[in-house]
Amino acid sequence: MFTLSPAYTSFMRRILFISTLAVITLTFGIVTLTKSAQDEQLKSAMSLVHQGDFVEAISRYQDLLAPEELDNDIDESHYRAWINALLLFGDKTQANTLLEQRTALLKKYQPEAEKRLLTITAASMFSKLLNGNPQGAIDDYVQLPTTIRREGPEAGNLFLLLGDASRQLNNVPNAEYAYQLALLNTGNHHSKVTILLHYAGLLYETRGSQKAIELLSQLDDFNPDVQPEVLPIYFNDRALAFAFYGRLLIDKAKANPTLRRDTATKALKLYEEAMKSLKKLPRTTMFQGTSLAVTLEAARAFEDMGYREQALALYELLDGFLGNQKPNNPLFARAFWEVKFRQSQLQKEDKSIQAHLAMSRVNAFTNTIPADSPLLFAPKAELAWKLIDIGETKTARNLLFNIFDTYNQHIDAFGTCDNGLDSLYANNLLKALTPSELVFIADEVLQRLLMANSQGRNIWQSRNCRMALYTIMDAMEKFQHLFPVESHPAERAKLDSINVLAAQLHRYSPMAHSLAIRKLKRDTQTLPYGSMINRLLSIGEEQHRLRVQLRDSMTTQGQSAQADELAKAIERLTEEHQLLLIKVQKQYPNAVIPTLPAPAHPASIMENLADDEAAILWAVDDYGSKAIVITKQRVQSVALPIDLADMDKLVNDIRLTLDQPDIRSPIDIRPFAMEPAFQLYKEVFAPLIPLLKDKQRLYLLPDGPLSKLPFQVLPMALPEKPVNSALDFINYRTVAWLGDQFQMNYQPSLNNLYDQLIAQKSGKTSASSHPLAYAGFGNPVMPNNEESAIVDQLFSSTSNRINKVRQSLQSSFNFMGDSALENLSRLAPLPKTEQQLHAIGEILGEDDYIYTGRAATLQQLEQLPLEKFETLVFATHGLTAGKDMPEPGLVMTPNGNDFTSAILDSSTIAGLNLNADRVVLSACNTAELGQDNGLASLSTAFFQAGAKSLLVSHWSTEQSATTELMVSVFQHIKQYPEQGLTPALRHAAQTMRDHDKNSFHAHPMFWAPFVAIGQDQ
Repeated sequence: MFTLSPAYTSFMRRILFISTLAVITLTFGIVTLTKSAQDEQLKSAMSLVHQGDFVEAISRYQDLLAPEELDNDIDESHYRAWINALLLFGDKTQANTLLEQRTALLKKYQPEAEKRLLTITAASMFSKLLNGNPQGAIDDYVQLPTTIRREGPEAGNLFLLLGDASRQLNNVPNAEYAYQLALLNTGNHHSKVTILLHYAGLLYETRGSQKAIELLSQLDDFNPDVQPEVLPIYFNDRALAFAFYGRLLIDKAKANPTLRRDTATKALKLYEEAMKSLKKLPRTTMFQGTSLAVTLEAARAFEDMGYREQALALYELLDGFLGNQKPNNPLFARAFWEVKFRQSQLQKEDKSIQAHLAMSRVNAFTNTIPADSPLLFAPKAELAWKLIDIGETKTARNLLFNIFDTYNQHIDAFGTCDNGLDSLYANNLLKALTPSELVFIADEVLQRLLMANSQGRNIWQSRNCRMALYTIMDAMEKFQHLFPVESHPAERAKLDSINVLAAQLHRYSPMAHSLAIRKLKRDTQTLPYGSMINRLLSIGEEQHRLRVQLRDSMTTQGQSAQADELAKAIERLTEEHQLLLIKVQKQYPNAVIPTLPAPAHPASIMENLADDEAAILWAVDDYGSKAIVITKQRVQSVALPIDLADMDKLVNDIRLTLDQPDIRSPIDIRPFAMEPAFQLYKEVFAPLIPLLKDKQRLYLLPDGPLSKLPFQVLPMALPEKPVNSALDFINYRTVAWLGDQFQMNYQPSLNNLYDQLIAQKSGKTSASSHPLAYAGFGNPVMPNNEESAIVDQLFSSTSNRINKVRQSLQSSFNFMGDSALENLSRLAPLPKTEQQLHAIGEILGEDDYIYTGRAATLQQLEQLPLEKFETLVFATHGLTAGKDMPEPGLVMTPNGNDFTSAILDSSTIAGLNLNADRVVLSACNTAELGQDNGLASLSTAFFQAGAKSLLVSHWSTEQSATTELMVSVFQHIKQYPEQGLTPALRHAAQTMRDHDKNSFHAHPMFWAPFVAIGQDQ
């Protein structure tokens, strides 16, 4: 595990603060201006705005513009620049007056002025973001006339603002969607740099640094091809973006020493590019913050990589700059003492001097920000290390406990985490605190995070919280040897409990959180007090959003008024919550107030596991990878020797040979990626083998890239007989597959596993009865689809040409690009799914509820008594979440031309009333639909709806092989009804691989796409 720069989160907030509040709408401010006589003066005023000279710009605009008139020779972007200058200068009253005046005028002259309304709406949205009203900014956008084309540079500007507003509201899917649309509508580099900066910040917070790095890699090809008027803005954002990119690469290098040299070299070049951009910025107040932040971060980066001379040179540069500034500037004062402190460390001055400078740095913070500000966390922690170095351990202990108290208070108050817990749990902390104290502190942090989670606060959305959870797991793993079970049973039980509970919270996904909240609302809507319960839940969501905004306001200057307003709003919601709670309890004394389920306790899992069973949780993130093995006898955490990027590459390399929808004939099938698969086995599973002695049945909870792959395809050794072409596929029958060593069942959560284990013990799993055995839906029909009609006609022939046409049309679609509706209209028929559904019906003795073609509608599904069916099968296309779909789903036949009625999405699924022992999703990619949500997407929705087990696929499935596999599965279930899906699937896969007359089916792409999730017996 590695330690982030102590002030890294502060740097990130500073980046987004500067870029959002000083740059966001200015970047798009230049358009092709008219050629009137006053053009040069207007251009001059615009240039002054870009350079941060707001006083002179405001004065010129007052002389040049007449806000009460609609002059077609004046571009509206000048009015927006004028309004923005007033806002950034601090004259909100005049800015809002001018804004209202222009908005009313433009609305008066509709439709002639509609396009100009786009420009002034951007100024209005910017104003609302500055004033902490993100919902108002979104309302501005929504209220634009529908006749306005929201495409092009102005639309790109609006989408950027929309993304920032959604981000402030913690609506991550909408924010991502808006940023993607902003990129699509932007054709120049200076605009794109700003969008990439904001989008990468969101990805870093919500999905991790690897996703942000992938996005920022687009900067590698950027050149300053911008107009002279916007060069300052461009170089401002370019410096920030390159510095951010460089920091992410350096953190990656620190996490993986094998990448250190090449990655660090590239990162340092990025910082050099950032520094070049700084030299091109005007020396105005607007850009001083950028210069300071980027230079300081570059110096830290050189220091982290061991480039002492370069780091010292930058610190000396900063020292000279800061020494000439006004001492009453809080930002400069704090930076000044940090530079002095870091210079002292690099020059290896006396430790007492370093401690004194660390104390001066803390004082510089406490003199300018609230005493409980999260910005104080890192300076205090570094002071504690210096106090330990000079032997003042008692003072350091008191300071450390104070830091932890503040850390916990912020979780209670804001529902999110501060940066730096990983630094506090560094090895030298043991010089001041005992392992028992550190375990106690970790438990205190975890209990608060558990409480925040139960209250519906979106802690999963905070990178700092995820890192805190990983830090806790990392510390508990390192302390395992200090608390052996035999001699320290109580301490070890506490440590194991912390580890497993933290791992479950760390794995919690946005989709799982969203569906859990919706389920609570759905379960209470029919109760007489249902509306009040829903309001209680909504209040919790609103309070969390406001608390996050309040916390962020504590990290910046000049936000006291906004903080006061946010605090008052939170208090009003708290009073409403208390009054509503009293009302519910008074009117309905027996009412149960619903809460989100707490993570399962490891003791409850251990006592219900059989001697030959084990549960394995993986926790994968930018900071490292871990696996936690739970057996009846013990809990053991294992650090895995692989980082996220390497894991992702191995999984993708393997999937390229499993997901092959483009093949034209069996001879074209690419051999399985055996060596990457064996490497992945050695990295993520082989370290666990010593803990799995005598275990036969495994309950698996994969995470990150591991969710994209079934473990049964991992070889435990490289085969003796190589496979070089399709003619050698029969050799796959001799491979020692991991799936042959263990019976593997997948679980969406430990809670689900606990329910299954309890049900198995009580015998309820085999005692359930259903009036109806089976219902199936498949082969949906897309109307008005000429390509599908042609294919339908061709199905009467069996020529290879027709097969090629069918294969080229059949696929799953990712809707991050083209419109979902357009893609739906091009989906190919799935005629063999009808054969599959009827074959299953024949085995189960039920064929009255099979709906295919035009009968396979969502309306038909919802009309069925779904709670009465034992088995449900969906043999159709799977859809990923993306541009037109915030959630994954399954394709049904639409009503007429209404394609929106053709999508059975996660929310709809979660609202169904199921009681099925098994649900089979015989479609492509149903195990991992959604954006990095793994098994917590469609499967979570079906479990929320009441399904006990699922059969889902990991890649595009070939229809004939899938039909054969499904028939074999249900034949086994019919013969051995007590065994469940996992043994049936295992038997069917091994039969196809080892005994099928078609030797091509020995390739894992045919026999291994499906996994069983959930209750098995």
